[in-house]
Amino acid sequence: MTTSTSATTAASSATTSNAGGVLQSLGIGSGLDISSMVDSLTTSEMSAANARVTREQTAVTTQVSAMGTLKSAMSTFQSSLTSALTGAGFSARNVTSADQTVLTATATASAALGNYQVEVKQLAQSQKLISNNFTGGSSSVIGTGTLSFSSDGKTFSIKIDSANSTLAGIRDAINGASDNQSVSATIVYGQSGAQLVLTSLKTGENAGVTVNATGGDGGLAQLTYGTGNASHYTEKQAAQDSIVLVDGVEHHSSTNQVSDAIDGVALNLFAQKPGSQVSLNITNDNDHVVSLVQSLVTAYNTLQSSIAPLDSYDASTQSSGPLFGDSMYASLKNQLRHALTDSVAGLSGSYNSLAALGITTGVDGTLSMDETKLRTALGTDFKSISKVFSGAGGVVARINSKITTALLSGGNVASRTTSLATQQKEIDDEKAQVTLRTATVKARYLAKFNAMDSFLSKMQNTSAYLTQQTNAQNQSSK
Repeated sequence: MTTSTSATTAASSATTSNAGGVLQSLGIGSGLDISSMVDSLTTSEMSAANARVTREQTAVTTQVSAMGTLKSAMSTFQSSLTSALTGAGFSARNVTSADQTVLTATATASAALGNYQVEVKQLAQSQKLISNNFTGGSSSVIGTGTLSFSSDGKTFSIKIDSANSTLAGIRDAINGASDNQSVSATIVYGQSGAQLVLTSLKTGENAGVTVNATGGDGGLAQLTYGTGNASHYTEKQAAQDSIVLVDGVEHHSSTNQVSDAIDGVALNLFAQKPGSQVSLNITNDNDHVVSLVQSLVTAYNTLQSSIAPLDSYDASTQSSGPLFGDSMYASLKNQLRHALTDSVAGLSGSYNSLAALGITTGVDGTLSMDETKLRTALGTDFKSISKVFSGAGGVVARINSKITTALLSGGNVASRTTSLATQQKEIDDEKAQVTLRTATVKARYLAKFNAMDSFLSKMQNTSAYLTQQTNAQNQSSK
């Protein structure tokens, strides 16, 4: 009877263990892999919901990626328009000098087209002074006191004492003065000694050097120079302005870079040639324009190659791009194509569209440029070509307007992006609900299988007890 009591206790314990709903060790009573069965049944029941959410998620993600590609490609193309073909791009000037050994020139957009006859009568130069000879060489003691230098309206002073009173010391003091912006000093050596050379750092007739001495022992007077006091130096080169005659009009400048003789034109003078005129021709810079147009063609073709996969279709695999058949995308492409290829209003001549200039669209939507035809057009009617590209109603303005409208808040691209963001949030919410429902379904199956397993466990324990009791009675009957 002791054994039967133990069996009863074991059965009671097993029953109690299973009463909590979720078994500590599934399948104790049935021996089944309840965990795997529950997972399989839950997956099967929720497969349709999960598949739907996955399809929706994939579709929206693909659309978001496609809109990102479209927006990026359009923004990149739009940014290229700013520098490529604005009005300033068509205002570039080309300047040709008939004799570049005498002068060259550059011109800004404000320079008027035309031809000028320029005579370089005189080059600007700095003043160069060479002092009298000092037989003691660079170590000759000159004197003490203060030397003051003036040139081109700037003045600086140096103090000379016994530590730097030699010719070399004075040279170093001049060059080392922190406020010296006007004079350089060096020493040349001849058969009879050394001489100090002073050179004005700037050119022009106002760059002449004046040297005064004060204080000290009076020895510095040997290095003074100025009006009425020219005996201590020999002027090897006089300070002078450049003189040019532009179509006979005389102009003086303190340098050989003359920027105020012709509006928008900077002259660079290299040699004086009195009595000889150099032809200076200012024209539109066609090379620059051709380069800019090629930049537009390249930028547009890059845009096309970037977005082409978005609405592509492969008949052999019956696969399509994410925006294939999308009305918004088709409308946007159509708008850009018309903005690019339509004639420009207000131009009465034959040059009123890209096609007329040799820029045509291929069957794949890309552009090609006939440079010969474009250059002919530029040489024939430059103003009209400029308006085709950069006029108020020109190609660049039209494309820029279409892209800006599409990308701005409320535009086609921006609206679609906002809509996709809303859809993404709805899918995230739906996904969360499916996750909660999955947990509920799993819990339901677990509860059923746990109850079944608990029941089977009780039955097994009861069976074992009855068998034990029967065996015990059989033994006692013998």
